[in-house]
Amino acid sequence: MDDDFDDMKPSVVSATWIPEIADSRKRLVREDKRAITVRSPPGQVSSGESVEVLNIREAGDLVSLKVVVDNPYASVFLEIDDWKNREPRGETPAELLMAGRTNRADKEFFVIDKGPDGGYTMVYNPKMPEKYNNKLRIVIHNGIKPSRDVFGNTLRYSSRGGLPTPATNGFAGGGTFQHTGLGGASLATMANAMANPIGSSPYTVGNVYNQDIYDNPNLIVGTDHPYQGIAGKPIFTEDTATKSTTLRIVFSQPGQKEAGQAGGMANAATPNSVQFPGNPTTGSESQIGIYLNTNEIADAATPDLANIRVGSRLFIRNGDTIHFPGVVTHLQREQGGEAVSFTGSEASGAYLVTLSPGLQNMPAKFDLVADDDTKSIGIITSQADTDPKFLLKSVELKRIKRISYDG
Repeated sequence: MDDDFDDMKPSVVSATWIPEIADSRKRLVREDKRAITVRSPPGQVSSGESVEVLNIREAGDLVSLKVVVDNPYASVFLEIDDWKNREPRGETPAELLMAGRTNRADKEFFVIDKGPDGGYTMVYNPKMPEKYNNKLRIVIHNGIKPSRDVFGNTLRYSSRGGLPTPATNGFAGGGTFQHTGLGGASLATMANAMANPIGSSPYTVGNVYNQDIYDNPNLIVGTDHPYQGIAGKPIFTEDTATKSTTLRIVFSQPGQKEAGQAGGMANAATPNSVQFPGNPTTGSESQIGIYLNTNEIADAATPDLANIRVGSRLFIRNGDTIHFPGVVTHLQREQGGEAVSFTGSEASGAYLVTLSPGLQNMPAKFDLVADDDTKSIGIITSQADTDPKFLLKSVELKRIKRISYDG
C-alpha cells in the first residue's frame, strides 16, 4: 500500500507541535502532488490540554498515522473531511484494548502491543491510502482528571469528558512495585523507574475493582488505568525518623492485628476484617508496628515520626521493592502499656499504624537502616495530585498531498 508513497521520495518534516493550518479566507487551488512524512518529537501534555498536530485544508491521501504515548488514556482525534473517529475527543488505547482491537483493521485505529517501556502505540493504517478532499485534522488530548487517590484508597472512579473509565482502580494502594535491578538505587531513581518502567511492569494493584462501572452500565470501559507513566509519577518523602536510627517494621496479615507488642497494647485499634480490598463503604485494613530495635519492645523510646499522620499515603521501601499500603486510618503510640493517638509529639514508645486498604499480602519484617533510603518509610504524593501529564512520545504521519488550497 505504501509503494506509491515510497516512489515519490517523500520529504521528512520534523514538527515542533506547531500545527499546519491553512487560511481558507482566500483560497487558491493548485495541484501540489508530493509525499510528506511528519515526525514530531516527544513532548508532555498537561491535564485538560490539547495538542493540534495537524489542521490542514487540502486534498490528498492519508497513508498512515502512528501515535506513541506512555498512557493508555491519551485521546487521539482524527478528522477526515466530515468523518471523525469518535466525538468529542477521539479514542484511547484503553478502550481499543478492551474491545480487542489489536490487529490491523481498515479505516479504524488499532493498538500495537505495549513496548518494553510500557508505551502504547495507536495506528491508523488503511489497506489503501484513504482519500480526503478538503480537510485533515489530528488532535491529541489529555482528559485525565487530577486525583489524590493514586496510591491511596478508593473503589470508585469515573472519568470525565467522554474518556473511558478504568475497569479496575489499579492505581490505588495495596500493591507493590519491584525492580530487581534497582535495589541499591535512590528513591528518586525508583520514582523515575515507576514513571518509565523499563525492565519492570507498571505499578498496578491486583484483585481490586471499580464500583462505578457496575453502577453505571453506560460508561465506556477501558483497560489498565489513567495514572500510568508520568501521570502518576510518585513523589517520595522519607520520614526523618529513619535518618539517625535503625527501626524495625513488622507487618500484620490483612484484617488482623499486628502480632507483636504494639498490636497487643491496650486500646490498640482493631483493623477491619473485611476481605481485601473491602467495599466503597468499608475498606479493608492491615497494620504495621514500628519499633526501635530488633527486640520489638513496645515501650522502648522511639524517634518521633516527622510527617506520617492520619490521612497520609504511606510507602515502605525494602531494597528493590516498594510497598504501598494505602492511607493511614489510625496512628497510635505506646505509653505505659496503652496505645494513645499520635499527632506529632505524644508518648515515646513504638508505633501501631493502621492502613486502608492495607497490603493484600503480608511481607516479612525487616529493618529500616539509618540514613539509607533503600530501607525507608515515609509519605507519598504524586504527579496525579495536581496535573496528571502524559508523555506524547512520537507522532508519525504519512500523507500524499495532491491539491493545495493556498491562502
